[in-house]
Amino acid sequence: MSSKSLKYYLGLDYPVELTHESDDGGYWATEIIDLPGCVSHGDTPEEAIENLNEAKRLWIEDHLANGYDVPEPADARGFSGRVLLRLPKSVHYRLSRDAAREGISLNSHLVRLLVEASATRTALDALSESVEEHRTRIVALENRLGEREPITAGAD
Repeated sequence: MSSKSLKYYLGLDYPVELTHESDDGGYWATEIIDLPGCVSHGDTPEEAIENLNEAKRLWIEDHLANGYDVPEPADARGFSGRVLLRLPKSVHYRLSRDAAREGISLNSHLVRLLVEASATRTALDALSESVEEHRTRIVALENRLGEREPITAGAD
């Protein structure tokens, strides 16, 4: 059981995941990963966040009232920034060679590659979602156009 108060937990900066969902006419979904099951949604990002803040308060109140642990945000637990990475010698050699060509340390090169890969993944996910939304709109337009009577030449 936690000796910390509701006010303490509400003051912590929990990372929020915000995604646009295209089903059911489209809405914004929000989630606090560090608080399992703490989710909400809204018609706009602002509404979704506002609803999530209320869900967070209720989630924490419930856990405190029932004697359950309330996790702190992952960032608050403090990561060291150190990662042990094992890789094949050939990959290690190639990455070291690439770093030397750029005049930076292997560590700096790896950090740059990881940041770029993460940003690329995020961009691809957003692009994929956008493509799916556009595909859905195109299909809807095609369906609407298919329902219209064809235009014939010379018709008044």
